[in-house]
Amino acid sequence: MAFDGGFLRAEIAEIKFLETGRVQKISAPNREEVVFDIHRERDNYAITVGLNPACPRVCLVGTADYGAGKQTPFLGKLRKSLVGGRLVCIEQIGADRVAKFVFACYTDIGDAVTYELYAEWTGRSTNLILCEVKDGVPIIADALKKSDPFSDTDNAREVFPKIAYTLPPFPPKLNIWAADEEQIRNALTPFAKQKLSTSLTAALEGISPLIAREWAYNCLDSDIITENALSGNMFGSFLERLTRGNNRFCILYTDGKPKDFSYTGIAQYGTAAEVKYYNTANDTLVVFYAERTAMSLKSAKFGDLSKMLIALIDKTRRKIAARDEELREAGGFLEYKAMGDTLTANIWQITKGQTVFEDIPLDPFLTPQKNAAKYYAKYKKLKSAETALAELKTKAADELLY
Repeated sequence: MAFDGGFLRAEIAEIKFLETGRVQKISAPNREEVVFDIHRERDNYAITVGLNPACPRVCLVGTADYGAGKQTPFLGKLRKSLVGGRLVCIEQIGADRVAKFVFACYTDIGDAVTYELYAEWTGRSTNLILCEVKDGVPIIADALKKSDPFSDTDNAREVFPKIAYTLPPFPPKLNIWAADEEQIRNALTPFAKQKLSTSLTAALEGISPLIAREWAYNCLDSDIITENALSGNMFGSFLERLTRGNNRFCILYTDGKPKDFSYTGIAQYGTAAEVKYYNTANDTLVVFYAERTAMSLKSAKFGDLSKMLIALIDKTRRKIAARDEELREAGGFLEYKAMGDTLTANIWQITKGQTVFEDIPLDPFLTPQKNAAKYYAKYKKLKSAETALAELKTKAADELLY
């Protein structure tokens, strides 16, 4: 998704009005999301910082009660340090996905202290780092994810308390918002005869693959860097579209599902994707992730329903198999009637105490009449059972069909 440096730049521009606001509350709906309740000029606002690599974001959300969440040492440190302080500044570092929040706070004994909170959206290394500024140097106070100083692995960057904060190790690229058109063309020259879209992401900071593909698409040439592609009017026109701030926020839908979002119009998919436009970056993020969440919940519920249906189908099939077996057993009810008839017809030949008569087992403790009655009773029971079992089997078959 296109939560790149350009989109972060647009979002920060929209929430900068919260500078000078006071932090009233900090909550964490889950481990990878922190919500700051800010009070400014008699109004309450809430900023969420989403740190899940699958749904990175920073945006305004409703001021509903998000719950305290699970208390963690990092959340406790944020609350102790920042609640009651003022949000002094929100800015983007460079052109990539790093945002800095500056807070003016006071210690328990009334001493003024400045904290800097760095939100880094860097894939699997996404992090939220709280720093205390001492003599102009941000010193790490705590972090959502800390590196292990005693680990044998070579960490490109150390993140743990009491050391100076350093930015993530980004590869050297050109800041698209600090460079002019000529510098950008020169930066792309070494990539001659390579794909323009991949070269843009390799040479420029803050450009997502989606924006790079759209840039290449707008050059109206093949996706290969040629002199014509770089010198054409469309190249400079698209660059101006990105850097002038005339954003067109949109969400792309494929098969009715939200696929991606952007801060500029996307035409590369043609009729394969539906594009819906929104007025602000904040609205775009809120709608996109709300619909994504709804789709995920729907899929999860569908998965649970599928499991339940499979279990019910298996249970019904076992029920039908059991009914078939019982029907086979009950199918011999006429044999018991024949045995009862034989005993009744020859009752004068049978005496109490016999155990068998013409291969028919007898109970020696019953009279001949009661032995015959026993077989008639078994006959009636199995005959009734066959009718009932047939109805139960039909009902189970209907359930299975349903």
